[in-house]
Amino acid sequence: MTLSATVLVSLRMGGISKLNVKSLVRLAFFLIFVSAGSAWADDVERPWATPGFGLKTSAQIQIDQWMRDAEAAWKNGNFEKAADDYLAVIKMDPNNWIAYQNLAGCYFRLHQNHEAKKAYQKSLNIHPDNPDVAKYMDEVIKPVTAPGPTIGQINLGVTADVWDSNYALTTNGWELLFPMSGFVSLWKDTAFYAKSEFANGNYINQGNLANNLTAFSDTTVGGEIGFKTLDLNSVINISFNIPTGNSGWESATAAANIPEEFVDDRYQGRGFGVSGLYGVSIPVEKSRVGVATGYIYSGSYNSEFGQPSPPNDLKLGDSFFLSLNRITPMGVNESEIIQASGFYFLPTQNAGQNYLWTGPNINLSYGWSNPTAFSFELGAQVFLPGQSAVGGQWVADSSYSYGPRFYLNPSYTFGDFALAGRMKYVLPNGYGVNSADPLHSYDGGGFLLGIEPSFKFKLDESGLSLKIWASYDNINALGGGRDSQGNLVNVLYDLWTLGTNCAILF
Repeated sequence: MTLSATVLVSLRMGGISKLNVKSLVRLAFFLIFVSAGSAWADDVERPWATPGFGLKTSAQIQIDQWMRDAEAAWKNGNFEKAADDYLAVIKMDPNNWIAYQNLAGCYFRLHQNHEAKKAYQKSLNIHPDNPDVAKYMDEVIKPVTAPGPTIGQINLGVTADVWDSNYALTTNGWELLFPMSGFVSLWKDTAFYAKSEFANGNYINQGNLANNLTAFSDTTVGGEIGFKTLDLNSVINISFNIPTGNSGWESATAAANIPEEFVDDRYQGRGFGVSGLYGVSIPVEKSRVGVATGYIYSGSYNSEFGQPSPPNDLKLGDSFFLSLNRITPMGVNESEIIQASGFYFLPTQNAGQNYLWTGPNINLSYGWSNPTAFSFELGAQVFLPGQSAVGGQWVADSSYSYGPRFYLNPSYTFGDFALAGRMKYVLPNGYGVNSADPLHSYDGGGFLLGIEPSFKFKLDESGLSLKIWASYDNINALGGGRDSQGNLVNVLYDLWTLGTNCAILF
């Protein structure tokens, strides 16, 4: 994989509420991958061959790099760039039948059927035992109109969530979400993207009171540009969070929802925000090392919007981000991925006064990627203690609201069918079980086990596809509730999800 033209950063931010005071200090982070392909086009198929990797000369290392660059260009719809890279490979290695075969595919997409036929024939002359080439040649010879280069993608989806628990105080509900997103790349090495969703939810809180909400979520819009830094592939990404959602949604539904240390809120409604990221990809032997750094500005918002409590003016702390990863090809379609990332936060304020200074967050993970077989990611996330404002002075916290967590996400792909699993274990935080301070209360952690089968249908040859999936998650929140005598009890949650997504290429 190579540095893509898409690197996205998102920062989850909670609000102040008697029912959801922990969400103020919870910030959930998306890992940054400085890797191949647009994050908005992960479902685009790659109909070309990929060479294997072994012990290589410097010339072969250069050839492999051109092949990876061509692969990334194809995935981004830049068939002219992919063709140039394959021609560079052929110039150095005239007997590379894979490069000829893939070059023919580029010519076909560029409506240069005569050139495509010649490239296919050269591939077949070098490697006669390839039935795919003969099939492709028939398609090229026929008077068909090849689709033009892909410049963008639109995703339209529907997701339904239903959950309940065994807690004596009722905690259940359902959500119906309609996510929509898209990207367009009008010029080489540039892209613009946007996403939002419409949501309707019904939540039964611990007072057995129903709360039905309907609203759009916040809208994210952004753009990026790829360029060279001292001859290294680089990217700058800037995105804006537009507050089109209900900023009080998460606070109002916290008591009826699954705890956030296990499952992130599916709805997002917050204030204006801006994030900027710069990333660079550095070749190291046959690997690519990605380095990214960024800054996230968080604007003020009212986390009690739409509720009878007085409005507040919450200003979450801005944050700095740093990510390192190493992606190493290990064979045909296989890669080893090692990642490390962290956030450093500035103080959070309420009504202009210092309130909380969240401690740094560190993420480490190891993964193996094979889109046609077995993949997995194994990782850990640690939240370091921060500080709380007491009488206008900062006082160091003894722990963090959530303890360290470990996770494992395996998956296996059988053609268009995939089966994914997820496992998460959260350790208890360091606070006492009888702490009366809501900002520093005890959390016993727990574990999550989930499974998610999915299937992808190709609806036509233009790239229109439909993906459907279903999932089940069993969550055990250790010490997540109290009985009538005030003793801690475990709370079990069941979460069912059914979803579909239609991807439209254009």
